[in-house]
Amino acid sequence: MMKRFLKNIFLFGLIFFLVDKLFFIPMLVNPHQIIDQRIRHALEGKFDEEILILGSSRGARNLLAGKIEEGLNRRTLNFSYPGSNIEFHEFLLRIYLENQNPPDLILLTMDDNSSFKEDISLEFRLDQLYPLSIYSTINNEFIARGERTFLSKFFALGRVSKSTFDFGQQTFTKYDSLSSNGSMPVSFQDERFNQIYFDNNIDYSTEDELESRISSFQKIQSMCAENAIDLVVIFPPNFKNLNPGFVERVKNVTSYGSIYLYQSQNPIYQKGEYFHDSNHLIDRGAEIFTQEIIDFLKSYQKM
Repeated sequence: MMKRFLKNIFLFGLIFFLVDKLFFIPMLVNPHQIIDQRIRHALEGKFDEEILILGSSRGARNLLAGKIEEGLNRRTLNFSYPGSNIEFHEFLLRIYLENQNPPDLILLTMDDNSSFKEDISLEFRLDQLYPLSIYSTINNEFIARGERTFLSKFFALGRVSKSTFDFGQQTFTKYDSLSSNGSMPVSFQDERFNQIYFDNNIDYSTEDELESRISSFQKIQSMCAENAIDLVVIFPPNFKNLNPGFVERVKNVTSYGSIYLYQSQNPIYQKGEYFHDSNHLIDRGAEIFTQEIIDFLKSYQKM
């Protein structure tokens, strides 16, 4: 009786093992289905960039990596993701440095008032990682964030998500079309944009800051220092003036690198026709701001 029981247990275990491994097949396919291959390429060590741009949509849309590359003759990648927070930026830098040579320079764009606080428009972009679950680095991040259990290290079923079985052909939308260097400029205005320039001199309080966001900002600085990477923390234009309280806060928690504030005296940045909405430039505005950054870097880097 015991022998038969053990035999059944063994057979069940064998069948479970074989079925479980079958789920690795779609996970092997998933990474190749992603239309935006930047994270996958970073995991596989396929980049060799001299300048890396990190940020949310304000990095993705406002800085044109191709123009920087042409202006400075330095290989440049925009590694920014719309809707991402600074914890995600830290994660992207970490996986980049783990798998390729460090860049010479990182341009980190800030989200005025929101970088260190909870904001429903900024999150850790788990949706970008689900299709990459086959990679141990990605799965370990899910575990660290409490999204998966330790068992996912051993069982494919522990890594299964909705995206595992999504084999549809992905296409870019008008908001996320990637240039060859990773930037995502837009050429049109949001129909809801009212083009009213407003005062941003609100009090900035540190009470509702998240420790994890401050920690990520400090880790980015530490990784740059440890790898001898120049860091420039950039405040891109909004259709409003810079909040001096937030600027001062960023200065207080910056121990490595430089801070660049856009040239607010330029009247272009108070003209609504250069903005997609109150937080993002359209392509012709991004051209102007990117040239501003190029001119700054030529003197800063002595390129």
